[in-house]
Amino acid sequence: MPKLIVAYTTYDGHTAEIAERIASALRHSDCAVELCDLARSLPKRPLREYEGVIAGGPLHGGKHPPQLARFVLDNRQALNERASAFFSVSLSAAGNEEQQGDATRCLNEFLEQTGWEPMSTSIVAGALLYRKYGFIKRWMMKMIVKRGGGDTDTSRNYVYTDWDAIDQFANEFAVRLAGKTEAAMA
Repeated sequence: MPKLIVAYTTYDGHTAEIAERIASALRHSDCAVELCDLARSLPKRPLREYEGVIAGGPLHGGKHPPQLARFVLDNRQALNERASAFFSVSLSAAGNEEQQGDATRCLNEFLEQTGWEPMSTSIVAGALLYRKYGFIKRWMMKMIVKRGGGDTDTSRNYVYTDWDAIDQFANEFAVRLAGKTEAAMA
């Protein structure tokens, strides 16, 4: 049973839900999975003790959280030596073609800046959690989303995440990991 870690950062909790869904899908693929919220702690053991690593975080203002960047920079060699994947969560991923292109550009810039070369990546549509935001953030998010023609009714939340795509991302990673493990043993 391969040991994996899903490391993530989150601002409002939605990326944590995505990381938990990835971990659940991996467990259904017979993997032992540790979840690690990088804002609260570091992995329990060195990354070299895991067969695979999936890491991700939200995109706000065109940047990923500094804790995620620090984790990748501190562990770049270990990440590049084993099966790894990156997921980037943003509202842009749920937008029009131009907005999706912006999300892709930000993902690629993050990888270039950190020197990480994961075997797979995923741009994940996030959520507008108006009911969780404080007054100022709710107002700011409404103005940003309004400019893009998005959902502005602040009396409810909007989840744009394609959960089936999350399961597919995790399952494909498990299949690639199994293939890589078999190749290394041959």
